[in-house]
Amino acid sequence: MQRIMIMGSSGSGKSTLARQLGEITKISAYYMDGLRFTSNRMEIPKNEFRAKQTEIVAKESWIFEGNSLGTMAQRMERADTVVFIDYNRYFCLYRVFKRRIQILKKPRLEMPDDWIDKVEWEFIKWIWNYPKRTRPKIIEAMNTSGKQIYHLKSRKQVRAFVEMMIEMYL
Repeated sequence: MQRIMIMGSSGSGKSTLARQLGEITKISAYYMDGLRFTSNRMEIPKNEFRAKQTEIVAKESWIFEGNSLGTMAQRMERADTVVFIDYNRYFCLYRVFKRRIQILKKPRLEMPDDWIDKVEWEFIKWIWNYPKRTRPKIIEAMNTSGKQIYHLKSRKQVRAFVEMMIEMYL
């Protein structure tokens, strides 16, 4: 495993898993939101974001965390492994609210230094609609990719995957 995609709903633990895998494998992890947003929650122009992703995807090894369907094909083409964390929407919403409370006034590690998480209505709707709007597209892309797929549906499966990676890389 040299090029790993990690996808899943917001609140599924993609960033946490990317950090863990980066520590285990010594492969650099890249975070979609960290690349796409600047300070003050401003989104960079799409062409700049695509250029950043193209530069990263061309590297020999990477862990790429995030869902962006508009650029998924490029990552999928170069990936050798796809990890899909597939938790239900209630659990993901719970974790988003929990994360927000835990990091009050502190940035997430993968975000710009002055980033402050906000749980806004649009974000809640995105998580709520993820199983019907985004999940099927990811499932279809995974199923037709020919890549090594890890479809993780529980915390127990995620822990087992991490343990497998530790054993593989030690």
